[in-house]
Amino acid sequence: MQKKVPQLMKKMIKKNNGTFKKCFAQRLRELRKENGITQAGLAERMNVSRTCIANWESGKRIPEVAAITYLAKLFKVPVDYLCGRTDERYRVKLLDNIDFDLTKLNGKGIEMLCEYYDYLVSSKKYRAK
Repeated sequence: MQKKVPQLMKKMIKKNNGTFKKCFAQRLRELRKENGITQAGLAERMNVSRTCIANWESGKRIPEVAAITYLAKLFKVPVDYLCGRTDERYRVKLLDNIDFDLTKLNGKGIEMLCEYYDYLVSSKKYRAK
């Protein structure tokens, strides 16, 4: 998954004096450890080398956008959190008047909420048209 960094991302990184790299690296490492995944295990899931993961976590390199999106989905956090644009890991704003703070749920609660969401989406009765 490691490819050249898109120009827009390069500009963002340069503009932020590397804070993006540092924040991304720190949050990736924290999320991986919180989920009990080794660098080798994450590398295997993503079909990259362990060295690649180590470089991401040290801030030496950053992954392509598709990899960042995959990581956010894997760790169930917004891309904006992973990239340091927000500190809210589990807040979901659905509509202007509906706002959930998922930090009030533990891992099992979030898992159950995701399962219920999947159920609702798969049910024709509740799916948007």
